[in-house]
Amino acid sequence: MADPTSPVFYDCEASSLDGFVIEVGWAYVRPDDGQIISASHLVRPLAE
Repeated sequence: MADPTSPVFYDCEASSLDGFVIEVGWAYVRPDDGQIISASHLVRPLAE
């Protein structure tokens, strides 16, 4: 679990400046061993 005082970095990727969000990611440093933990997920828009 992340230390509540350490920063968590978020990133959103979009298809264009006015486009839809297509991916969301985050990262933080695990306080017990200094390992960087990160994840990202693609966003699937509604069919319409």
